[in-house]
Amino acid sequence: MLPGSEIDRISRRTVAIRVEVMSSALQRFRNTILQTLVTLISAAACLAAMQAGTLRGRLSSSDGSSVSGIRVAAMFADDGRGRILGTTTTDEQGRYSLEMLQPGRYYIVAGMTDAPFYYPGVRTSTEAQAVTVGTGAISRAFDFVIRKVGVTLSGKVILAMRQSSPLTISLSGNGSSREVSASGLGVFEFNRVLPGTYRLSVSPDVGIPPLTITVASADLRDLQLKPETLKVYDVSGRIVPQNSEYPPIPGPREVTLLPRGSSMNAAPSSPAVIRPDGTFTVQNVLPGTYTVYTLPQLLSPEIAITVIDRSISGLEIPVMRQIPLNIHIAMDDGALLPVLNGAQAVRLQLITESTRLSGSIGPDGTSRSFIAPGRNYLFLTPPPGYFLTSLTSGNTDLFRGPITVAPSATEVRVEGRIGRSPLVSQPSVRVKGRMTGNHSGVAVQLVNGSDPANRSTLTTFTTTDGTFEFSTVSPGVYSLTIPPAISPIQPNIIVIGKDVEGLEIPLPPGNIIIGQLMGIPPTAPAFPEKLAVEFESGGERKRVDLMFNYGFIYALPAGIYKVSIQGLPAGFSVKSMSAGSTDLLTFPLQVEEGKRLSPIQFLLDYKDPSK
Repeated sequence: MLPGSEIDRISRRTVAIRVEVMSSALQRFRNTILQTLVTLISAAACLAAMQAGTLRGRLSSSDGSSVSGIRVAAMFADDGRGRILGTTTTDEQGRYSLEMLQPGRYYIVAGMTDAPFYYPGVRTSTEAQAVTVGTGAISRAFDFVIRKVGVTLSGKVILAMRQSSPLTISLSGNGSSREVSASGLGVFEFNRVLPGTYRLSVSPDVGIPPLTITVASADLRDLQLKPETLKVYDVSGRIVPQNSEYPPIPGPREVTLLPRGSSMNAAPSSPAVIRPDGTFTVQNVLPGTYTVYTLPQLLSPEIAITVIDRSISGLEIPVMRQIPLNIHIAMDDGALLPVLNGAQAVRLQLITESTRLSGSIGPDGTSRSFIAPGRNYLFLTPPPGYFLTSLTSGNTDLFRGPITVAPSATEVRVEGRIGRSPLVSQPSVRVKGRMTGNHSGVAVQLVNGSDPANRSTLTTFTTTDGTFEFSTVSPGVYSLTIPPAISPIQPNIIVIGKDVEGLEIPLPPGNIIIGQLMGIPPTAPAFPEKLAVEFESGGERKRVDLMFNYGFIYALPAGIYKVSIQGLPAGFSVKSMSAGSTDLLTFPLQVEEGKRLSPIQFLLDYKDPSK
């Protein structure tokens, strides 16, 4: 007879076996049910797919051209609720395909939801023709024509000063609201705007009042959004080629005006197309001083114009003889040329005796440009981590001298090489000069402007007699300045082949002080010209004119000075002026012997004097 404990053990084991058998049976039953469900669902899906039909066709405009990127939908025709069963978008050829549609009757709807077209090209569902989708059938092509929906509104935001943040243009009205971002030139565009009354506004607030417009059936272009006080003018003229015909270079070209001097922070004008007869008209030009450029650039002397209170006409841009310049650049190791941020990264700058051109080397290592008779300086700037190892034109080493082009030349070729390591003996020269006023130990900088996107800087210090020297300066075009000044004291210093001497920074004795106008309000009519900073101490006044980009560098002996801005036109005032933490509109400037002064920064304000 078994002990009681053994009987209990056997009983528990028996129960466990029964539970395990039952669980296994339940699991098998569950799996069977799931497999059956999957089979039924798959069969239903296959049946639905077999029964589903397809609508397809092509959209075109009234002139027969394809209409791409248009929304197309299939809408039930018989349920009275306008249910949408499928949507798609037309491809580049205007074709559409609506698939997996249940058998039934549908309206084909195309275009904007608030202004649709129905097959066969009508505007309402009551006029529409329903089409039938059969079981598993691909319908014939339902092609139809849609007319242009809405009109285009385009224009430009016009401000006296460049904006550091992007502008948003809002179009509201007719039960809808839309926004677009203005381009860097302030240009904006709205498409497919339906008839009605709308309100255009600009954000953030830059002093431009909203503009109310009425849209009918025609496009509205050249709209202007600008402060009420802002005046704009036109600049018109023509290209005058020195050779016998225009254009001296094939292809469309434009004229643009780039702000310069005291207008450098002003917003640039929109380019104007050069007409076949060589004439052009640049519109909506703000008062200020500009450099006239052609795009792509032609070889012409630098022309500066000043727009004051009226339009300018009869401007002539003389164009020199254009001699083809073919540049070929390759890597020393045969690799592909470097690319930076998706763009070709080898920049070029060509300086002739009367103008300057800039651009980049193409992806294939070539550049086709033009060069003028006479001396020409060519500079190439690879991206960081790469180095120009050779640059020649025939037997001329362009590291050491210019390209001299004879008037009879028909073509100029340049060959260059780029490596990942600098030359062991890098071509360089010395740049020397002197700062007047007995300023020793002052930092002086040479800023390489050959590549505006990659400005390299060399720094040295004045000696006890005020002289300074940069000992190893690579070829390039440089500006001389004192940090942290923004304004260059001497721009366009060409360094190539031989030492540059005799540079001078004219300063009186005392503590060096640097200043800069930081901006004007967008409502101002234009950047004021010929401003000066005045320092008054003990009845004596010292006046320094602002340089071409509204900065100044000066020196003051120890003392206490009242600082003011002179030469402000009517309506302008100083909004703020400070040197470090000192508010110069409230407190004087204290100059202590040998103590470095914080830069002076000031902002201007403007109120229309006629109001």
